[in-house]
Order: sequence, then structure tokens, then C-alpha cells
Amino acid sequence: MGNVTQFRRSKEPLSAPELCKRVGDGDPFAKEELFRRHFRMVRGLSFRLLGARGDIEDLVQDVFVEAFANLHKIREPEHLGSWLGGITVHLARRRLERERFRARFLFQRSDTGCADDSWAKSAPPDAVVELREVYSALGELPVGHRLALVLSRVEGYSLDEVAKSLEVSLATTKRWIQRAESRLTEAGVQL
Repeated sequence: MGNVTQFRRSKEPLSAPELCKRVGDGDPFAKEELFRRHFRMVRGLSFRLLGARGDIEDLVQDVFVEAFANLHKIREPEHLGSWLGGITVHLARRRLERERFRARFLFQRSDTGCADDSWAKSAPPDAVVELREVYSALGELPVGHRLALVLSRVEGYSLDEVAKSLEVSLATTKRWIQRAESRLTEAGVQL
């Protein structure tokens, strides 16, 4: 039968590097732990980047599929959360760009971000109205501008972190944020 490694749940919390190593070694409990530790962050970031839509769960699933397939490529396992955030931003950007392409060239409706109102059940009515206005205005922005603004103003990323996440220069990041803020101000929306 050969030498089979026996995996067990760890009683002590694993460090991010140890967790990455154990996932890479095929430990199903470590994989589950990685998912549990980072699910809320990935889902929250997905929601804030895309808005309340029906495909948030699909994006979250895609993020973890991509992460598990590429975990061996992580350079700094101690920054696992940031790495997962980067995957989330990248996949959200691809999704938004694909929608824009389809809306423009295939004459399909673009989902600007409020198709799924499940979040509205527990929110005060005035907050629901305001969020719908914000995401509707964000949906009108170019994808890069939208993501730069959300990462900077909502997620609290530094300008350098936004530039790195979106793979653009610092000057481009500043310009995108400024243009996005101007467009939202013109639309009467405040972040």
C-alpha cells in the first residue's frame, strides 16, 4: 500500500506558511482551514468590488479554485490573505471587463451591481437606496476606475497597493481615482 501520510486536524492554529505547505502536501483539513480563514474576506471584497449581484458566490468559488491551483507559486506565504485579495481583484476585473465587452459588442445587458437584494433585508431602507445609487454610479465607470476607487476609498489600500493590484503605474492609479470621484460627484453620489 505504500507510505501514506495521515492527515489530522491541528489543535494549534497553523501559521500561514505552514498552512500553505500542508495544503501543498495534499492535507484536506488544511485546505478546509484555509478556506474557512479567508472566506469572509474574499466574499466581502468580492461584494465591495462587484456590488450585490447573483454571481458573488461564483467569484468566491473561482478565487479559491485559482488559489488552490496556484498555491505553489506564492512567494510570501506569510501574506496569504493579501495574495488571495490580489486574486480576487484580478478575477473581479476580468469579470467586469467581460461584462462590459458583452454589453457593448454583443448588445447584452450589463449587470451594474444590484441584481441580488438579499443584503437589503437587514439594512435600513435609506442605506439600501444609497447603496443602489452608489453601485449604479459605479457600474457606469470604466472598470479600472471603479476598482481603483473601491480599493482605495472603501478597502483602504494605499495608492501603491492599488497600483500593484491593478498592475498599473502610480500616476495612472491617481488619475483613475480622481476621474472616478469626479464622475460620482457629477452623478450626485458621495462615497
